[in-house]
Amino acid sequence: MRFYTLLLATTCCMSIMETYAAEQPAYSFFNDLQLTYGFRLSAVRSSFSPNEVKNILATDDAHTPLWRLAQWGTRFSLESAEEQVLPDGTQILENEGKTIKILPGGLAGDGVYLQVNGGAEYGDRLRHYGETWPHLLIEQKLDARPFAEFT
Repeated sequence: MRFYTLLLATTCCMSIMETYAAEQPAYSFFNDLQLTYGFRLSAVRSSFSPNEVKNILATDDAHTPLWRLAQWGTRFSLESAEEQVLPDGTQILENEGKTIKILPGGLAGDGVYLQVNGGAEYGDRLRHYGETWPHLLIEQKLDARPFAEFT
């Protein structure tokens, strides 16, 4: 008898939890995973002003990019690089020091490719102690949300 009561109570609790989970709206931490709005390109030094130099790789220029492409500590800014679009929709931005590829669908699809060419950045030598090192990353500021919304 106790086993059946426990089984019934467990089943009811699971049903209530499933109903509660179904009623909660899905929340994505990140916006514009397709990267439609492109990136705000950072300056090559965080101390430079303005800190962001231009918008790049956008397929919809009507909105401000939500993502930033940081390129700190590089000798080769992507600011003057020419954007290319391949027949499959892959967007490419590259120069001597780095390559950025947004594959079809962006982060919601086939992904993003970030490459730093260390040989070009360091002149085919090892990095010296204390010397800056190139950073290449994408970032997005998240909205402040109460933790309870994610449980």
